[in-house]
Order: sequence, then C-alpha cells, then structure tokens
Amino acid sequence: MPEAGEHVGGYSVVGEIGRGTTGLILEVSAGSDDPLAMKLLAAGLAADPATRERFERGIRAQREVAGSGVVPVLDAGDDPERGPWLTMPLFTGGNLADRIREGGLTPAGLVEILEPVAEGLDRAHQDGVVHRDVKPSNVLIDPDGRGSLADFGLARGEGDQSQTLAGTVVGTLACVSPEVVQGNAATAASDRYGFAAILVEGLTGQSVFPRSSDAAVLYAHAQLPPPSVSARRDSLPAGLDGIFERGLSKDPGQRPATCSELLVQVRSAFGPDLDSAPALESSRLPATDDRTLEPEAGSGDGPGDRGRRPRAAGVLAGFGAILLAGLLVFAILRNGDSGSTSEAAPPVSDGLVALGSDLPSEGVESVDCRGREAGPNSPSCSVLQTALPGSRLLVPSKGAVHAWSVRGAAGELALQVIRRRDGQYFQLFRSQVTLVPDHNVHTFPVELAVEAGDMVALAVSPDTDIGVIPDVPGARTDRFFGPIGPETRPDLGPGTGFDSEVLLRVEYEPGGVPEPPEQIFGAEAAGLADGKVVASSDTSLPDGRKVEVHLTEFEDRVWVDLYLGAVRQSRIEVPDLQAGGEVVEFKAFEAPGSPSQLNVGWINPGMERPIEHYFGLSGSALEFYS
Repeated sequence: MPEAGEHVGGYSVVGEIGRGTTGLILEVSAGSDDPLAMKLLAAGLAADPATRERFERGIRAQREVAGSGVVPVLDAGDDPERGPWLTMPLFTGGNLADRIREGGLTPAGLVEILEPVAEGLDRAHQDGVVHRDVKPSNVLIDPDGRGSLADFGLARGEGDQSQTLAGTVVGTLACVSPEVVQGNAATAASDRYGFAAILVEGLTGQSVFPRSSDAAVLYAHAQLPPPSVSARRDSLPAGLDGIFERGLSKDPGQRPATCSELLVQVRSAFGPDLDSAPALESSRLPATDDRTLEPEAGSGDGPGDRGRRPRAAGVLAGFGAILLAGLLVFAILRNGDSGSTSEAAPPVSDGLVALGSDLPSEGVESVDCRGREAGPNSPSCSVLQTALPGSRLLVPSKGAVHAWSVRGAAGELALQVIRRRDGQYFQLFRSQVTLVPDHNVHTFPVELAVEAGDMVALAVSPDTDIGVIPDVPGARTDRFFGPIGPETRPDLGPGTGFDSEVLLRVEYEPGGVPEPPEQIFGAEAAGLADGKVVASSDTSLPDGRKVEVHLTEFEDRVWVDLYLGAVRQSRIEVPDLQAGGEVVEFKAFEAPGSPSQLNVGWINPGMERPIEHYFGLSGSALEFYS
C-alpha cells in the first residue's frame, strides 16, 4: 500500500483508513485543504480489466446520483503506478457499522442517519441506478449525524447484468436479497431489502440472519421468515414486526415502494416514543474468540515440519462469527449435497472407529439448544456429550476424523473438536457448516486432526433441530451458548433438562493424518510465474514481521501466494476452488496469542454456494486448517 508521504494522483498520503477485499481507503491531503479520503484498488488489481471497469463504473454511477444522501466524488483519475482512484470528503463520524458495534445508538439517531440515505437511494432508483451493496459499513456519517451512501462499485442500471458471473451472488451477504441469492437480477426492490436489513441491524444490534457461515446466511435469506425484532429487543414496539415482514419479504413486489416509505412506517410504529426510545447497547453478536491452545513443544515454522498436526485455529473458536464461514448445500441451489442420506445408520468405513451414538431409530425427539421445539428464535449453541453409557466419547489416540453422522436433526450444523486442559475448554477445529434437510441419517465427509482425549461436539445454528433420545440414564450433556475459549464454562450442564443421548456419530482413523493441499516452498516458489492476482491482504506475524498474501489464479487453479518483503515464500493451492470465480472474502489478520491467520471465501463459476477455507500464516509457509 502507499506509505505516508507518497503521492497518488497529486495528493499526499496521510495514512490508511480501511480496506476491503479489492480496495483500500486512504486519508490524503492537497496542500492546505481539509483532509480527504481516497479510494483506490488494492495492489495488483489495477491491471485486471474487469476490476478496473467495475471500479470506474462505480465512479460514474456515484456521480450520476450526486446529491443529498450520496457521498460526492470530488475528483477522480488514473495514477500510472496505482491505477484508478477517486477522492471524497473525509467523514469524521465513521460509518454506521461502527456506530452499531460501539453502542449508544438510539432509534431516533438511527432514523436521523438514514433519512438522507433513503432519499439518495430513492433518487438513484428513479434514475435507473441499482446500488446492489446496501449495508451499514457503506453508510458514512458526517459530524451532524447525517448519513450518506458510499461505494457504488457494484452499481449499474436496472436490468443491466453485464460483467456479472453467471450463477454468482454479488453484494454483502448480511443484506443480500432472496432473489439475488437465487441468481436473479438485482433491482431497486433488492436495494430496499438491504435498506430494511440495515434498519433491523441498527435497531437490534444483530444482522437479519446471524449465522456461522456465509452459506448459511444465504440459505436463511432465501428460505427462512424474517425475525421478530420485538422478540430480539423487548423495548421495540411489536408493530415493527409486520413492517419488517413486508420490508424483508421474499416477494420483491410486497416490499415498500421506496426506502423513504419504509422509514415513515418505522417512525409511525414508534409514534411519540421515538425520541425517548432507549439506546442500543454494544452489539451482542457472538464474537470470534481468538484464544487457542499454545503450539505444542517442538512445532516448527516452515515446510520441514509440515507433517505434524495443524495447530489450533483461533479463528475457529467462536460459533457465531462470520469468519467461521463454511460449506452449505441449499435445496434452492444447483449444487449437489456433499454428504449422503439414509433411513438406517450406515456401516462404519473399513479401518475407521465409531465414537458416540449408534444412531438408533427408536425414541428419537428433535429439540433446539434449550430442549424445546425449534423455531424462528431458537438460539445457537455447542452441544457436547460428556457421558454416554456403553459408548466411547473421548478420542482414544492421535488420528484423524473422516466422517460424521446425525439423526433427527434439521437445519445448519457443524462438527467441532474440543479439548479440555487444566479445567479449561478450547475449540480446536470445526467442519464446514452443512445443511441437514430432514430427520433421516445424514453422513458428511470431513478431515480434522485429533489427539488423545479430544471431544467432539455439534455446533448448532439458530432455528435448528438436534436429534436426541431423552432421559437416557447416565447420559450427560454440556451446552455452550457463546464462543468456547479458556475462560468459558458450560452455560447448561447435567440436570438442566437435556440429559439425553445426542444422535451424533463420528468415524476416526487411529494414527491418521488429514491430507494437506499442494504447497510449493522457498526458491522454487520464488521462481514461479505470477499468475492473475484477484485479491490481496497483509498482516503482521506474532514476531512483528509483515507478510502479504495474494489470491492468485494460475493454470486454471486458485492459489495463495505468501510474500515476506518482496519475495514469494510459498504458494499453496486452495482446495475446491476453480479459476474464474468470485471472491467472497480474503482477509489476513493477527490473532492475539496464536498464529496469524487467513480466511478465503470463493464462489466457483456457475455455482451459488460460497466455499471457504482457513490457513495459518508463518514467515515461510501457510498451514491448512480446514
């Protein structure tokens, strides 16, 4: 990225404000003028014609709908070294996503912020422009507490779907409309769905469908009814529920005709109590817990040690965090289910050992995390069977888990590996989140490393059934309703109405080792051809060294290149990804107390499900987590 004091397009760089998958925002100045914000493409992307065109199209669209509620483009150009750029006012009030997370935002303050945004979106729609990425972080706030909509990089005329990959989802998944999830064209009504989603998040502190994976979010937008906002926060009037039922309708024709109309309805639901309605506390969304087990003694920092078990991935520690995205197969989508279905429990594969339930068919009940009937407000949790008479539950020796099966469940589940040490719990790994469509036996492949004494658990998404046989003598079950980390204790344990046999079975291979993806190291990696860079990110290692990673298409495959300084240290293939797809997420970050990490999310050409993988970063190699 440009350093402080460098010049881009005639402006002097002051510092970095923020960054995304493909671009970054800088604070710049032009002599004695007030500081400005500059947006430009991330390193390596300016040479890609499609990325340049999308960036430049966004500049044109943002200029076309200039006026109240839309961030103005003050200047734009094309720097010989950095590519296209634009400048805009520096909004010192931050963005709406930050305000929601920080807490203290009142319903009246939210409405005041969004009134000009509603006007700007309505004006854009009248001019035939669809934004397609309406979300809280794109609402910038001025010192007077008024919002303006930024980032028209995905905007285009209504009905114009040029340069959109067939079958892919564009926009931010927390606010994406059902019709876009299903592969249809985004319209003004899709933007209005996103605007309603912003209001829900601003009023409750949670996105419309907080889920453990991007894929699970997509499924919820397409298939599940909107939440009750008054149930989430009892200070909100019940009249809002019907308003958001229409604003977030699966049928675009049932949504309000304009964003301003939706805002008027929200005002009306509060009535004279709007100005006195209490402020939202800091966001209560489940957070990623970055704490993990310390690396085992003797673990290395390079390719010479690549045969060992992967370290605990800190990014995998919090159930509700978006960073824990995974693979989910939708009935509405074209992709086939990655698992298998049967009415009877399938035999255990040769050479593998079964742990947990034998999945009987008699006496089965389906309940949520609290032992009740699952519904729209059922919580997420982790369910850990600590005792089951006649069955082994602890992993007896070092090895690998290759499959897991459930019966009686319906909804979004993942498999967790949990370790208890010195009375503390640590989540080590988890599978990708999977949709269990009915109460039959469903078996899913997985590759997770385990050690002697590890425990397996179910990570349960909201609104999901768990298959159990209730009141089994001697059965003991712990449930956690938040991130699992060293300070965590079970929220509910034995004697709290859930002493059941959880219908979960895993198949593990004693002494087995998960197969890592192909990785090229050292001088061989440095000499490789560059390929096509489609995203980039950087972070610091625990020792303070800076590393940069590029998501690269090369020979019809997708790889991650790791750079220390200007030298490529390694190139690792990202499993399951096909060249020509679309980036969902590409983020390197520091994880306090554990290795630095990388999240990769991708949609293959012609597909609609995100595929996401996680890596650990060192100075010389990447370590595949899941």
